[in-house]
Amino acid sequence: MPGLDIDTGQAAAVLLAAAVAGAMRGFSGFGAALVLAPVVSLIVGTHVAVPAILLAILVTTAQLIAPTWPHVRWSDQFALSVPGCIGVPAGVLLLLYLDQEVMRRAISAITALIALFLLIGWRSRRPPTRTGSATMGALGGMLSGAASIGGPPVIAYLLAGPGSPAQIRATLTYYFAFTQAASLILFWIGGLMNGEVLVTAALIAPTLVAGTWAGAKLFHLASERAFRLAALTTLLLVGVSTFFAR
Repeated sequence: MPGLDIDTGQAAAVLLAAAVAGAMRGFSGFGAALVLAPVVSLIVGTHVAVPAILLAILVTTAQLIAPTWPHVRWSDQFALSVPGCIGVPAGVLLLLYLDQEVMRRAISAITALIALFLLIGWRSRRPPTRTGSATMGALGGMLSGAASIGGPPVIAYLLAGPGSPAQIRATLTYYFAFTQAASLILFWIGGLMNGEVLVTAALIAPTLVAGTWAGAKLFHLASERAFRLAALTTLLLVGVSTFFAR
């Protein structure tokens, strides 16, 4: 396609991944980058895939801002999001200088292990602490800047706590809005926002938006148990499959 050196089969794979990613994003508030990053990185390379994915996902974040607004707890939100934005620059440096294959496999392994641990049944009933929020928020911001996959530490932290699905979804939506915007600004400053990135984002965005709309409709039909099971199972499957992807 114009501006992007991929064939029809590769474009179809990206669109399928975008549809699945969007449905996961709309339903749970996360998961889009986890689904998209391995597929798009294999086709166009990490330096194009990471900023393109974040740019496309920022559009779906805008879709979820209004529906999740009533469920945001701002004190908890800022405890995660401010450290998240602070962690982004370190991640961008890793994207520029670290071996991306090593990073991708490490993130996949960590994602799968966290999901498996939570699927076993452990869940804290204590409210999140400021120290825990700051640590997980900063780690998520770093991973967002490095690989567009900033969700796992924050997702695991929130799912391990007592928050309702609506609160978790709202917290993730606004956390990603802040950290994605910070990442994109730094990508632009670092010279990563080129024409190939914009074309890739344009390919992903329409299908991602449609999938997010469909997933948001499903959210209101799901119980808390179904929400947690779907979210954690998806994390586990994506973690395992992307670890072995080539």
